Amino acid sequence: MGNPYLLHIKEDEISIAQSICALVESYKWRDIIYVYEDTDHGSELLQNMFELFQDKNIRIASRIAISSSVKDDQIIKELHKLMSIHTTVIIVDMSPSLASRFFPNAKRLGMMSKEYAWILSQKTIDIFQSTKFEVIGSLQGALGFRSYVPASRRLHYFTKRWNKKFTRKVHVLAIWAYDTIWALAESIERVGVPQNGTLLLNEILKSDFKGMSGEFRLTKSNLISNGFEIVNAVDHGERKVGYWTLSKGITRTLIPLNDVVLQSGIGMEDVIWPGGSTTVPKGLGKKLRIGVRTGLTFTSFVHTVYDAQNNVTNATGFCVDVFNTCLQALPYEVTYKFVPYANGSYDKLIEKVYNKEIDGILGDSTILARRYEFVDFTATYTDLGLGTLAKTKRNDMWIFLKPLNVNLWLTFTAVVIFKGLVIWAIEAMDQESKSAPSQGIGTIVWFILLTIFSA
Repeated sequence: MGNPYLLHIKEDEISIAQSICALVESYKWRDIIYVYEDTDHGSELLQNMFELFQDKNIRIASRIAISSSVKDDQIIKELHKLMSIHTTVIIVDMSPSLASRFFPNAKRLGMMSKEYAWILSQKTIDIFQSTKFEVIGSLQGALGFRSYVPASRRLHYFTKRWNKKFTRKVHVLAIWAYDTIWALAESIERVGVPQNGTLLLNEILKSDFKGMSGEFRLTKSNLISNGFEIVNAVDHGERKVGYWTLSKGITRTLIPLNDVVLQSGIGMEDVIWPGGSTTVPKGLGKKLRIGVRTGLTFTSFVHTVYDAQNNVTNATGFCVDVFNTCLQALPYEVTYKFVPYANGSYDKLIEKVYNKEIDGILGDSTILARRYEFVDFTATYTDLGLGTLAKTKRNDMWIFLKPLNVNLWLTFTAVVIFKGLVIWAIEAMDQESKSAPSQGIGTIVWFILLTIFSA
């Protein structure tokens, strides 16, 4: 059980998770990767984000924990794992010291390119103040959250006094410490210095004033968040592109103009993404590899044609139409390519999915229990093809004529009679034939029967 007299003067983990979730949702990303330092703080934030993402139908595709004492070769190994995952939206929650080794290695591997989106938590954002050129250069295009401290006259004078004594920029922790001492002093003025610490603690928890950090309030021994600035690393510096607050969500500014909060698009200014791109990353690193069979006799479900000139496999058919319709209904874009297989059954293709050689199969594959042990199937979207064979109660001696329609039977009969007349004419013109007329008629009838039953 924690110490009841311990106050956490820091950002609430739930607020941090809510701000990150709001940013991810605003760009309609549906899969993210979470990289965090292997500490209790990292797991706590992960738990909050997991619950929020689950409510918004956002999936955490992978979670990677990195120890603060890890060596660079192990960091590179973890980065290679990230490169093998389809998702390119990466949330980083680690100390600035670990991040200063993480990001330069990511840039060397080409992961600070336009396909990627990097989001830094409030814990990691201090890396933007690094004095190392290599570190700052590796962060270009990343987004980060910093605790919001509204401008005020008191903060301005405090910053001037700070700059006279220190070279570093005043940190939000120093501002919180100032407000905390102020809250403690005011509480002591009201109740004195009691022998019972509980009385002073309760008085401190009642603190509600406008300090240098903004509204200073405590709930359940935690500081209530005033929101976050959203910062974009660009031109070896940084610029504010938006804000997040619990009441307004993501906005371009917190200053109202004619009682209206200025917003643009998702509520932020245009972001410069990694690689200097202004195009929002799609969040998909690689195309899905969809296996299709070629050379099928029945092509109504899937008909695959390989274009050797353009080195592209095209597929049409009912299954392809259903697949494309489902993708178009998604709120985000999914790219894919067909991988043709001329030889092998669906069992072989399922084995390739299980071994991660391909990501899925498109076709009229039957759902079997033994196949279900290795892969998941979509819901059945075709007719099962089941029917019932029942004996008819009606006695019909002409039932054998039903398979063919009347026109076809008449045509067939006319052709047979015509052939019979041809045979009779040939035998009649044969001078050497000594057969009786009855035998000729028998031969014609026999030929007609032979033609019918042999067919």
